[in-house]
Amino acid sequence: MALTLAVYPHWRTIPELAREIGSRGALNRAILELIQLGLLESHGSSVRPTKAVAYLERLGLP
Repeated sequence: MALTLAVYPHWRTIPELAREIGSRGALNRAILELIQLGLLESHGSSVRPTKAVAYLERLGLP
């Protein structure tokens, strides 16, 4: 999530994230779960946080 928030509102590609994390299988599972929870949105092979997640991040709540 932090890797996508760092560049919001821009999209991150899944292959790009996999290179940074190193485990594509675990990454794919995490991405699918975050999409199902409504925390990430996807467009093809790219993902980014939802507007609500980005807003909460900007608030800086503990």
